[in-house]
Amino acid sequence: MFNSLKVHPVSFIRAMSNALELSATGISRHHRRTAIIAKHIGEFLKLKQDELEILIYSALLHDIGAASNWNEKHFIAYCEDDLIFNHAEKGYLILKDSYPLGILAEPIRYHHDRYYGGNPSGLKGEDIPLISRIIHISDRIEVLINNDVHILFQRCNIIQVIKESNYFDPKLVQVFNELSKFEYFWLDIVNPIYQNHFLDDISFFGKLLFDIDDLIDMAEIFAKVVDETSHYTAEHSKNVAKIYKFLAEKRGFSNLECKQFYLAGLLHDLGKLA
Repeated sequence: MFNSLKVHPVSFIRAMSNALELSATGISRHHRRTAIIAKHIGEFLKLKQDELEILIYSALLHDIGAASNWNEKHFIAYCEDDLIFNHAEKGYLILKDSYPLGILAEPIRYHHDRYYGGNPSGLKGEDIPLISRIIHISDRIEVLINNDVHILFQRCNIIQVIKESNYFDPKLVQVFNELSKFEYFWLDIVNPIYQNHFLDDISFFGKLLFDIDDLIDMAEIFAKVVDETSHYTAEHSKNVAKIYKFLAEKRGFSNLECKQFYLAGLLHDLGKLA
């Protein structure tokens, strides 16, 4: 066991976003690619650095509310019906009381709100948070990408679909139209090297490092998501974690080591998201 455990928030969020990509329903890389699109839009709008980074983090975790439901994953990837709001609200509920991920809860809550209104939130137009509006259009752009066709051969169709929809902020549609003229915009989205490294310069959390208690706080969120993949598991991960910790205490491990056992127990079934 390690004598100390410090992890930068970016590393943890990247890892958890990668876990959300372990999908059997065809939305692999969806969160990273949505975040890349959102990043380009945010930079075009010259968002402040903290706003830009909250946008990117929110995009990386925007479908956390659907992570435990494969059917809903498939649904959100291909449909824009009223049921689309369920996972957004669930994502909000999952994150709202978390430190420090609570700051992402509101943007995720409204990331499917339509610009023209008719949303459960009652919001419309610019009352919808800007970050949510950016994630909404970025999400839809990414879903329209056909992985079997070269990205530059399908951009005209994607542009047309976005232009014809009234779901999105017209100003953001115009921003997308401007960005779409540049090949780098499209190539960045599908470039696996860029997908793996575009977070390297993210610094919103500065020099802050998560200690073991911070990691446990967030791991409990993902343990809940994992356990909801089945009606039979309830609080399985948390209960396993408690047993791990109890046995570690009985074996005389240090307090930090016992917490590390607890953390491992919380995340031991993370592969069930696949």
